[in-house]
Amino acid sequence: MRRPRNHRMSRTVYSVSAFSREVRDLLESRYSEIWLEGEISNLATPASGHAYFSLKDANAQVRCAFFKNRRLRNRLALQNGLAVIVHAQVSLYESRGDFQLIVNQVEAAGEGELRRRFEALKHQLDDEGLFDPELKQTIPKYPTNIALVTSQTGAALRDMLTTLHHQYPVVGLRLYPAIVQGSTAPASLVKALQLVQRDDHCDVVIMGRGGGTLEDLWAFNDESVVRAIHQCRLPIITGIGHQTDLTLSDLAADQYAATPTAAAAAAAPNAEQLDKLLLAIRQRIYRCGLRALERCAQRHDSLSARVRHPALVIKQHTQRLDALHSHLSAAAFTHQRNLKFSLLSSAHRLETCSPLTFIEHTRIECNALDRQLRYLGFQLTQKHRNHLQSLANQLITLSPRETVARGYAIVRDPITGTVVTDVSQLHRGARVRTEISRGWFEATVSQLEPTSPPESSTE
Repeated sequence: MRRPRNHRMSRTVYSVSAFSREVRDLLESRYSEIWLEGEISNLATPASGHAYFSLKDANAQVRCAFFKNRRLRNRLALQNGLAVIVHAQVSLYESRGDFQLIVNQVEAAGEGELRRRFEALKHQLDDEGLFDPELKQTIPKYPTNIALVTSQTGAALRDMLTTLHHQYPVVGLRLYPAIVQGSTAPASLVKALQLVQRDDHCDVVIMGRGGGTLEDLWAFNDESVVRAIHQCRLPIITGIGHQTDLTLSDLAADQYAATPTAAAAAAAPNAEQLDKLLLAIRQRIYRCGLRALERCAQRHDSLSARVRHPALVIKQHTQRLDALHSHLSAAAFTHQRNLKFSLLSSAHRLETCSPLTFIEHTRIECNALDRQLRYLGFQLTQKHRNHLQSLANQLITLSPRETVARGYAIVRDPITGTVVTDVSQLHRGARVRTEISRGWFEATVSQLEPTSPPESSTE
């Protein structure tokens, strides 16, 4: 559907379907009928009865659809490589956007371009002597190694391998993969042949591929491939296509076969002849082996006369081995015992010198000293405590306060605080301070009377 959108300038935006439909209508109205000459290629005829192919010339091609209702009225048998003139209508296959022709009628236009090119190149190379049978190399009867130049994914390779493994299993095979169809195939085939010669490992070359149209096999009609086959110093066997296919490579090869399988069979020797050859070789090997065994036996007898019997040598070595084993066992036992004794002695010394033992002894001594110190400390303290208590008792006994408590008094000078011990320190009318057990008082001296000192007694 066409949908105009307004921006700075007006423009029309198509959907893909609308654009395809408008282009188809334009093509069908402009080229409603057209006659076209070209060569058929890529022909496909599915079960529906329709035919699909490409119509091409040297520079371009166009897809064509030839539907069943039109094809049944056409008597010309279509095949790849056939040059034809078609009456068609130009159209567009909308689902894929493919430009195509809807064919109404097909007429033959004579021999195809590829066939004309094939014949022209064939005559040219034949005139140059590339197909001369006198130049063909002989295929070796019993090749040691065979080179396979083909596609590494094609059925031709599987067929050749199966044939060679069945018919000639001892041969060595080496694959030189190459492109066998398309514009790059000629260069790939030439490069593979050059690599075979550079390796110089094989005795014969098999070049093959499966069947196809003239266009599919055209790489083997390329001038560079044909000249490379002619110049190859190794014999080449070709097996290209089917029995009805013949390429210029087949003509230039030293030998060609109808199919890749037939080419593989041609490279391998005849099975019956190979069996006879192998039987003769086996008998010859057997005779050579017998002679070799006889010589070996004679040599053995000669050496046996000079060489001691191995059993005696083995017996002596066995005795020697037993003696060494006994000696080794005794030495090992003695060494083990010495090590054990040394270990026990070291363990005893280690235990004697162990810090744990020293710590335990020290702890016991510390505990004993602690108890002794505590005892002596208690004794010393108790002695001083008793002496102190005795002195305290004497102090209490001699204390003035104790005397005062028994009814005595202490007389002091109230001014100086001096204890009055003699009446000569007082006078009548003097004031004194008298301390008693529970307090003090002041008094005035009203009478003084001295006393005589006591007489000392003698015995």
